[in-house]
Amino acid sequence: MKRNSFDRKKRQFANLSKRVNHLIFNGEWEKLSVNTRKILIQKLNLLFRELSHYFSHFELKKILAAAAIFIGFPLVMQSQQFSPPQENPFGLTHAEYFAIPEFADIDNDGDLDLFEGVYYGNMLYYENTGTATTPAFASPLTNPFGLVPTYYNSLPAFADLDGDGAEDLLVGEYLGNFQYFENATIHIGITENLQEAIFDLSPNPATDGVSITLKDDNPSNAWNVFIINLQGEIVESGIINSQKMKLNLEGLSPGFYFVRLIRDDEVFTRRLIVR
Repeated sequence: MKRNSFDRKKRQFANLSKRVNHLIFNGEWEKLSVNTRKILIQKLNLLFRELSHYFSHFELKKILAAAAIFIGFPLVMQSQQFSPPQENPFGLTHAEYFAIPEFADIDNDGDLDLFEGVYYGNMLYYENTGTATTPAFASPLTNPFGLVPTYYNSLPAFADLDGDGAEDLLVGEYLGNFQYFENATIHIGITENLQEAIFDLSPNPATDGVSITLKDDNPSNAWNVFIINLQGEIVESGIINSQKMKLNLEGLSPGFYFVRLIRDDEVFTRRLIVR
């Protein structure tokens, strides 16, 4: 997550804290329903956790003021209470022998993705295809984004260790060593415009090929098609002048890419996952 994204979330955090403090000091907090209070507290805690990677707890608690009493607690003056466990919820699958979870918003889309260290040293990645409050995880990718296996019992931990706004990865190993994976992602300023996109990708995630289908039944002029990696490099290109076209993905490493269609001053982008 880049600095401007953190600044935006900090403003959201400050506005929400101000609202909660206003409710407290005006005696209106207790008049809210339990569910409304719970939602407000959950939002405060989520923003606090995200921002604590970038700002000090002292600074954040100054913003919170009286609302600081809610950080780390689901409801004021109530003990913690957990529901019975669910096995492999949210679309998760059984791991090999040993499963150590760690969450990070690795794709900067506002929800938490799951990394899982497993017994033989691999790292499994589950993209959160749901939302920040209703998670749903895609099928796992093994050692994506340039990761390599470590020596047994991988224990992952994410933090922005070099202060560049990106989550780095530190993995503990069976014999006590640490392996450090610096997040070298370059922000290239490409985002999806899903609401306006005039094409679909299928399948997505894909392996050896992906089909582009235009929503316009009669494309009048050809579109230039590009597949772009997270470093901003064009790794595949072509021209589509019919309703459907298939692009070859052989040779592409597993991970995230963008498919971009350009014609004159029109630009449409969709995200593509290659397995």
